[in-house]
Amino acid sequence: MVIRPIEEARDLLPMREAWDSLLDRSPAANPFLTFEWISSWWARFGAGRRLFVLAAFDEKGAGLKGVAPFMVSSSAGFRVIEFIGTGLSDRPNFLVEAGAEDLIDEFFAFLRARREAWDIISLRDVPADDPHLACLSGAAVRAGWRILKKRTTIAPYLPIRGTWEEYLAAKSSHFRQIRKQKERRLSREGIDFHVRRIQSPADGQVWSHVSEILRKSWKGREMASFGQRERVEGFFSDIFREFVMKGWLDLWLGYLDGRPAAYQIDFDFKNTIWIYNCAYAREFQRYSLGSILMARAVEDAFRRSRTECDFLRGQEEYKSHWTSERRCQQDLVFVRNTPRSRAAHLALFTIGQNVRRGMKYLAWVCKKRASRSGRPAKNG
Repeated sequence: MVIRPIEEARDLLPMREAWDSLLDRSPAANPFLTFEWISSWWARFGAGRRLFVLAAFDEKGAGLKGVAPFMVSSSAGFRVIEFIGTGLSDRPNFLVEAGAEDLIDEFFAFLRARREAWDIISLRDVPADDPHLACLSGAAVRAGWRILKKRTTIAPYLPIRGTWEEYLAAKSSHFRQIRKQKERRLSREGIDFHVRRIQSPADGQVWSHVSEILRKSWKGREMASFGQRERVEGFFSDIFREFVMKGWLDLWLGYLDGRPAAYQIDFDFKNTIWIYNCAYAREFQRYSLGSILMARAVEDAFRRSRTECDFLRGQEEYKSHWTSERRCQQDLVFVRNTPRSRAAHLALFTIGQNVRRGMKYLAWVCKKRASRSGRPAKNG
C-alpha cells in the first residue's frame, strides 16, 4: 500500500472522481465524508490550518483504497491533528473501502514517520460501534501511544419500520394531539402557513430565504457574536449548491403569510434521512414551526420508504419525542510518550477542558436569566 499526503488544496480536486468511487464502496459513508463536504469546509474554514489528508493507494499507486481526511490545527502553540470538518461535521471518520480496515495501521505508521509534524491527535465524534475503533486502539498500542476517551455524546436515530400510520398509532395520544394542535393554532389565528420542499435545483431566492431565517434566529445571533455567521452562511450556500445537484439535499421551508419563518436542512443520503440543521425567526417562536417541519420530514421519510431518520449528535429534548433509540459517539485523544505531547494533553484537554466547562456553565446561567426575563431559553 502507498500512502500519499495531500497538503495543498489544489491537489484535492484531481481526487474527486476516485473519492466518489471510494464513497460508494465504504460502509462508513455519510454526508460528512463526501468530497463536496470536505472540500467546501476546507475552502471556508481552512485558513490558519494545514491540510494533511492521507490517501492510500494500491501498490501500483492507482486505485484509491482509503482516505484519512486530516488537518493540522494550532491551539495554545501545539499542533493538533483533527478530522477536516470538526465542529460542523456530526460524524467525521476515516473513509476506507469494505474489508480494508487494516489501512488504519498504515495511516498510523505514516503518522509515526512524520511525528515532527504534529504533537497530539484529537478525533471527535467517532461512532462507538464503528469497526475502525478497534483498529484505532490496536494501532495506538503498537505505536506506543496512549488513547484516551474524553467525551461520549448521544446520537438518537429512528429506524423506519412499517407505515407512518402504524408509527403514529404506537405513539401516545398526547403526542398525536400536540402535533395536530400546532398546525390548528395557525389556522385559528388566521395565519397563512405553507411549506416548500426543495430537492432539486431551484431559484436563487431559496438560499436567500434560508439566510434570512438564520440571521433572525438565536443560532444566527450566537454565530454573529463569535464572528462565525458569514463563514457558516457561505459554507451552507456551497453545500446547498453541491448537494442539490447530487440529489442529496432535502430542504424544508416554512412561510407565515408569505414571510420566510423557519427551515430544516436534511440530507437524503444512502437511503437515510440525516436531520442536520434547523432554525426559526425569533419573532415566530410561539408557533413551534420547527416541530411542524420535523413532523413533515419524518412522515415523508416513512412515505418514501427510507430505512432510518438519523437525528445526529445531541440530546435535545425534542429528539426523545420521536425515538428512544440511541447511538454513542466518542472523542478520542492520542498522546505520544514525549514531553511535548503530554504537555499538549495537559494544556488542551485537562486545564482547557475545565475552562470550557466553566464557560458552558456561564452560558447556561445567562440562558436561564434570559428565559426569566422573557427571552427564549433555547436557540432557534
